[in-house]
Amino acid sequence: MSFDSLDDEQKGLFLDIACFFVGMDQDLPIKILEGCSFFPKSGMGVLARRCLVRIDSDNQLAMHDLIQDMGREIVRQESCREPGERSRLWCHEDVLDVLINNTGTRLVEGLALNLPRSNEPELDAKVFAGMSRLRLLHLSNVHLIGSYECLSRRLVWLCWKSFQLKCIPSTLYMDNMVAIDFSYSSLEEVWRETKVLKKLKYLNLSHSYFLTKTPDFTGLRSLEILLLNHCTKLVEVDQSIGCLKNLLVLNMKNCQNLCKLPRSMFLLKCLVHLDISVCSKLGGSAVMSWYSSFSSLVSLTRSPDSIGLSPASILGSSCILKLYLENCNMSYMPSEIGSLVSLECLNLSRNKISNLPASLAFLN
Repeated sequence: MSFDSLDDEQKGLFLDIACFFVGMDQDLPIKILEGCSFFPKSGMGVLARRCLVRIDSDNQLAMHDLIQDMGREIVRQESCREPGERSRLWCHEDVLDVLINNTGTRLVEGLALNLPRSNEPELDAKVFAGMSRLRLLHLSNVHLIGSYECLSRRLVWLCWKSFQLKCIPSTLYMDNMVAIDFSYSSLEEVWRETKVLKKLKYLNLSHSYFLTKTPDFTGLRSLEILLLNHCTKLVEVDQSIGCLKNLLVLNMKNCQNLCKLPRSMFLLKCLVHLDISVCSKLGGSAVMSWYSSFSSLVSLTRSPDSIGLSPASILGSSCILKLYLENCNMSYMPSEIGSLVSLECLNLSRNKISNLPASLAFLN
């Protein structure tokens, strides 16, 4: 009864959550569903009032098992005999049946196939050619051969864990993507040419153990979350990272071969969460160099006009709320830390710091 009384958009929102997003931090599905032309914030409010969905204490989307089963059964009944004629596919038996027999149709809007590494299949990309309205795609341990041009141009969310190629093919159309997840990939470089992805807000390259450098970020002006944690061979962060004016979260934890941070990072005036823990090769010298540059920017003794910045843009760096510097081989904490007046969480554990600067008193 609660479901039947929803409007079409609210029904679609509920079915997307039931099939793909239960257990995820709600912030990411909200970005994705906004990219699908839904209004998820107001829609989730309606679903919550009708006890169809809830947000748990960890900010994750939660749903009673029976409610989730109901939603999935509604989708199954769209076509009991032909899975390829349903709007959403998540059961790996049904998905494999559709992909192996190439029976996917334009009715399919979302597909998830999560397989163990031992069962990794090799499929021709042409099996996606008929699914022209596909907007949500989640693959894990799946290898596609052939032209990636066959994948839907409407994709908003692409989560492809354990992606096997060394570089994302240029034939993959990404212009409408809001969230891209290539965690645990074999990528050595992300893409060769500059990509202009105006809608992209979330990029997860974490645990890409062969990645040596970040891509050119120039065309990713809307990016809000960048995850590079556990990219253990990463040695270079492109200077273009300073172009990411909307970046809120930057995680580079355990990038063990990262030796320096680009000076352009000080232009990230919206950044609220920075994690460079366990970047042991940054060492005291690299981290202090980063702070030294920050000091030169905020110091009133040096005119910011000499580097083309206004005082307002410089002080924008003080919006950082969480700063993680665990195990960075630091011997002291520079006094400039007191300039981060919004700081709420600071982790300096496993460093060789013997004294803390008096400027910490400014962090109320």
